Amino acid sequence: MFKNICSIFLTSLISWIYPFTSLGQSIEDVIVWVDSLKLEETEETLTGIIDVSLDPEGGFLVADVQEHQVRLYTQEGRLRLYFGGPGEAPGRLRNPRAPVRLLSGEILVPDFGGHLSLFDPRGKFIRRYTRVVVAGTYAVRDVPGPEVLVIGMRKVQRSAQPLLHFFDPEKGKITKSFFPHPISLDQYGGVIHSLSQSVDADVLGNRIVATFLLLNRLYFFDLNGRFIEEIEVPLRHFRRTIPEKPIASLEAFTQFLESHSLLARVFWLNRKIILILYQDLLDVQRRKARWSLAGVTPKGSVLFEVTDVPRLLVVNPRTGTLFFTHPNYETENYWLVGRLKPHVLRAAGLRP
Repeated sequence: MFKNICSIFLTSLISWIYPFTSLGQSIEDVIVWVDSLKLEETEETLTGIIDVSLDPEGGFLVADVQEHQVRLYTQEGRLRLYFGGPGEAPGRLRNPRAPVRLLSGEILVPDFGGHLSLFDPRGKFIRRYTRVVVAGTYAVRDVPGPEVLVIGMRKVQRSAQPLLHFFDPEKGKITKSFFPHPISLDQYGGVIHSLSQSVDADVLGNRIVATFLLLNRLYFFDLNGRFIEEIEVPLRHFRRTIPEKPIASLEAFTQFLESHSLLARVFWLNRKIILILYQDLLDVQRRKARWSLAGVTPKGSVLFEVTDVPRLLVVNPRTGTLFFTHPNYETENYWLVGRLKPHVLRAAGLRP
């Protein structure tokens, strides 16, 4: 009798603890699917590879990297507006990234080469800010107030260069730069600056969290760009390797990346949960990758870590909603919509 009670208790204890560990989980252990979404397509707006941000006026701002377009969708996926298209002329785009909508209602789009293109609310081109950043990542994030956060390197030098910048669209200039490169540029043959997405950042309230591609670390700053702290996150499945020999070319560096996990995106879901999306390259030529998702606290405690997940596109901190590419479809206009399960929220000290 006593053994049976102990066995039942132990089984219950294991089943209670299991959801909070990063071992053996699938995404369904931590996320409940609540909806699906299909972005409307037309002959002029076929979906390629997309980068997404939330539109503060409702719905989504979508940059199509392959089709060189920006599209505005409603929350239900109906196409409202599109603009851009390939080319170098004013108003044309080349490999754009997720836009942000300014307080004025205008839309700011980061473009290949570190340019920023400004459009009015109806998609009419206003102006271009050229080479705001010059190498590596080119991205922009919304921050409280009239400025935006620009991600990228302003100069290609082997000395430590700041990777985050406050940019004033009205004045057309950077007002402050911070977050020096966390590793020596010589460490990987001086080619690491050539990566198109080596840095990411997100903003919630008065704090900025930043990440670097090769490191399982979180870097925190305030809205003045002042450094707060750096935290290493003990991700179980994040592979970190050291080159066996000096990297002498971009080709050698690309081969090295196949043995190393790459931290792609960071999302601040709420004040107690940060989501980290990282990938392992399976086939560089075919652009095949295995995505993993971790939920961590701002202090670096891992709430969950799951592998073989669809790509997380964007999150809505206000509703706690997560938007993923749909694994049953090849094109990225099909999405799955989910939320974290109650036990994950409780583990973070939140009320479901």
